[in-house]
Amino acid sequence: FSMRRLPAALALPLPLLQGDDGITIASALVAKNIGGGINYMAVCGCLGASAESVAAGLCVDNVMALLYFPTVSLLASRYGDLEDE
Repeated sequence: FSMRRLPAALALPLPLLQGDDGITIASALVAKNIGGGINYMAVCGCLGASAESVAAGLCVDNVMALLYFPTVSLLASRYGDLEDE
């Protein structure tokens, strides 16, 4: 479980995830984190996620990435590059 996924799990619109789609999308997001977008779509397809849940999962993942990467870049900018000896 990636710490990047925690805000996504909290922000995911639960009313859109009826039935077993919540665990399906969570599984697909883990697969996407391990192997990329093809894995996300393959897990969603194999587990039978609804189109609305697939779209909601992608939207939340994109928003979290939009927040995560600039934040990490900003935090890292406080430290200088390592000098080669």
